[in-house]
Amino acid sequence: MLSARSCASCKRWVDAEVPGPSLLPAESGSRRSVHDTISSSSSFASACVAIIGGSSGSWAVGRSHTKPQRRAFEAQLQALEGPLQQSGGPFLAGAAVSLADFILWPFLERCKMILPEFQGYKVEDHAGQAVVAWMTAMQELHSVKMAAPDERAFLSAVRTHMRLDFFDFHSYDAASTHPHLA
Repeated sequence: MLSARSCASCKRWVDAEVPGPSLLPAESGSRRSVHDTISSSSSFASACVAIIGGSSGSWAVGRSHTKPQRRAFEAQLQALEGPLQQSGGPFLAGAAVSLADFILWPFLERCKMILPEFQGYKVEDHAGQAVVAWMTAMQELHSVKMAAPDERAFLSAVRTHMRLDFFDFHSYDAASTHPHLA
């Protein structure tokens, strides 16, 4: 199973090895903040997976979540407010997207799609202003648009399998959940 930690390791490798601008800020304070956010990414990912799963279990999709799961998720959203405000936003390192943004986004993106559909919970209604601005900025990035699944197709697949990790066990043609890539 791919964890936020292994995902972060892969993205660090790509940042170091692939030509192009670095996804880590040059300024040491911002760089440290990004590294701190990356170091806590497992807690963020776990809170996302837990609220989506509810009482159905890890990596499952549940119809409700518990109060402790909700509190833990909202605490993680609140924890993002500080770095976003400190950096001046809209991204975690300021005006430029960073490795930390790309590590956290896929988990929050899934929450934004799944929670309203299955649990009637809108992330935007429980996130602070800086987090909402960050979500908007992330969704406007070309790379995020290209990597994002078609929401209707993705939710259909989730309804079929009731698991976040369905793609680990079931083959899908890339165009079925990402028709814009066909």
